[in-house]
Amino acid sequence: MANDNTFLQAFGAGSSLADKARNYQLSLAHLALQQEQQSVASQQAALALQTHGYALQHQKEQDAFLAEDLPKVQEWQKQYLQWNAKGDPTATFPEPPSDLKSITALKTVGDMTGPVIQNLPMAQNRFYQKQAYDSQMEQLNQSQKVLNEEGQHQIILDNSGGLDQNGRIDPAKSKAIFDAAAPILLTRKKENDAMKAALFGMRLAPGSTVPEGAAVPGGQTGVAQAAVKTAGGVQGQKAKDALETLQAQGRVSNDPVEAQTVKTVYEQGKASPPNDLLKTFNSSDIAIAGLNRAFSLIEDFNKKYGSKDRPDAFGDYVGPIDKPKFNLTGKWKGLTTQEQMDAKDAHTQIKSVVDNYRKGMYGVALSPTEQKEFADLIGSANNNDYVNSVSSFAKTLKNSNERIVRRYPYAQDFSVDTIKMYAPELIKSGTAPAAPSVGQPAGGIDMSAVEAEMKRRGLTPK
Repeated sequence: MANDNTFLQAFGAGSSLADKARNYQLSLAHLALQQEQQSVASQQAALALQTHGYALQHQKEQDAFLAEDLPKVQEWQKQYLQWNAKGDPTATFPEPPSDLKSITALKTVGDMTGPVIQNLPMAQNRFYQKQAYDSQMEQLNQSQKVLNEEGQHQIILDNSGGLDQNGRIDPAKSKAIFDAAAPILLTRKKENDAMKAALFGMRLAPGSTVPEGAAVPGGQTGVAQAAVKTAGGVQGQKAKDALETLQAQGRVSNDPVEAQTVKTVYEQGKASPPNDLLKTFNSSDIAIAGLNRAFSLIEDFNKKYGSKDRPDAFGDYVGPIDKPKFNLTGKWKGLTTQEQMDAKDAHTQIKSVVDNYRKGMYGVALSPTEQKEFADLIGSANNNDYVNSVSSFAKTLKNSNERIVRRYPYAQDFSVDTIKMYAPELIKSGTAPAAPSVGQPAGGIDMSAVEAEMKRRGLTPK
């Protein structure tokens, strides 16, 4: 039994020493691990400190770069805003600065230029299309202006001003207007070139010859040479040319007194109406032409459907301009589609002519005073008798134009057809030069007779 205890004690002592050795080894390993972790942590702290230092250094560099780049970016932004404000994508795009170092500056420029450059081709195409359309619209307006000045209003009315129902240029209708205006524009260009050629000649020394190969406008060397010969007597030459033109048109006879009157009027610059009066005349002339067509349609309608007791069939059928009813009951059931269209066309034409006259005389926006003045002149489109009011208005316009033409009988602003329309008595047949009257010296003009003729026409003798 004693031996057993001794054995157990020895065994326990051996086990205790082994455990201690193992625990010691574990402690050493744990201590080594801790030391290694502390070393790693120390290295990480050193690395973080170094990274932070690098970040601070980088930020300082970027701040310095931004301070250097900022004036370049601001100058480029100014150029960009000016380019953008022009609204012309075909203009040269401002070149961004290429030597930027700051990330912030590079991003700012990139954000502004990227979408613009990407969409620039499409924007340029739209711009070119709009330019082409605006140019065609300008040509259309110019062609209409020329036709109106020549009294050819019906071509414009028949083709709705060259526009479709949506207000866009209609190819077929605009072509009809272009074709009608083309010969007039060509003639005017030749006349304009002739005027420039004459000015070219006037600048040369009196009696000189136009140099061979000189850049005479329109190549009209003969006109330029003629102007050289008449240098110093330009007003007299203009008066002479005007007299010859008026005589060729049958507007001035060969009577020496009237001939001298014409020359005097042109030399004094009193042959043409003032611009404001000419503007009134042209606006009235356009309105009269449009209203004549409308009244012709109304007259035909009334002849067919009117009666002795109720001659205004058109008024019964259509009603007021602003609130038309287009009655299709009773006796109006039998109207054909064309007859209905004619009646509506007359209605529309009256409104269009009146609106255009108002814009031509007063502009787009009328002041309250102008609105009242215009309403007193024409009446209200809400009234049933509006057509009659417009008819009286047309007569007023015609009477006004007749007075203007008679007041300026020698104005070349009026064509022969215009004279025949408003004052046909001014068209005369050519007559042989009259023999000198009593008191008139042979080969001369009795200036007292000229002065009397001018006073009779309301002009001031020179």
